[in-house]
Amino acid sequence: MVIVAQHKPDMARLACQAAPPIGLAPAIAEHKNFWRLQHAVQPFRAVDLTLGDNFQLGCFVALWQDRVMSADLFDADLPPRLAETRHRMAQALRDNHRAPDAAQLIAISKTKAAQDIAPLLAAGHRGFGENRVQEAKEKWPDLRAQYKDVELHLVGPLQSNKVKEAVALFDVIQTLDREKLARKLAEMRQESGFPRLFIQVNTGDEPQKSGIAPSQLAAFHRLCADELGLRIDGLMCLPPQDEPAAAHFVLLGKLAAQLGLAHLSMGMSGDFETALALGATHIRVGTALFGARD
Repeated sequence: MVIVAQHKPDMARLACQAAPPIGLAPAIAEHKNFWRLQHAVQPFRAVDLTLGDNFQLGCFVALWQDRVMSADLFDADLPPRLAETRHRMAQALRDNHRAPDAAQLIAISKTKAAQDIAPLLAAGHRGFGENRVQEAKEKWPDLRAQYKDVELHLVGPLQSNKVKEAVALFDVIQTLDREKLARKLAEMRQESGFPRLFIQVNTGDEPQKSGIAPSQLAAFHRLCADELGLRIDGLMCLPPQDEPAAAHFVLLGKLAAQLGLAHLSMGMSGDFETALALGATHIRVGTALFGARD
């Protein structure tokens, strides 16, 4: 890639590895947006960026090897982490010959205050995930009053005594993981706005982790769908931290295909591109969007 800059002498230096350009796309960056520019070009092997103060840079980015930068990378109203994550997501979908809308980005906003979430909402992002019912109950009603089309996912454990609150608050519950919870949810399935459900699968058979073992999944799905009348939309997994995630994503895809389920929630900040390559329809991204958690 080649980046050609016009700037005041001695105020900026921009060095990138070169590759044959096939086209040019204009972008303008102000001083306050150079962090965004630096991160935007990372997938294109930018190697050095040193900047001074009080300048403007007219930048022409040479596109190459059929890569197309998303214009919103340089949208001044788009948070830079969201722009970069969207770009990485779009590239992974293109690389694997999937439709641009084949997967949904769920921004995991657990432990984040409303003021941290607001910039993503203002930029038009609408899919969010929370780990705890109580935390979501405290911060999301006011946010949803302003942004009524938010889709809120529960991605953490659901206690049976919190089912009524969860059903009222969440659009999707991704952590259906035991018979007792399934029966509690079934008691409320006639409620208006009843959430969509994903079964959490413990693909690594880890004793310390929630989820249905793969060997028990077919029977549990029959219980939920046939006996209890619950509509199951898909499967979710959290691979073991000390194992390659790809094998678990492949397993989840095979299990979903056996059950005729179309949706797969898998992949987080460190591995969502792998998950998209293996069929994820929902990726759960926190750190890449909000930074490291305290």
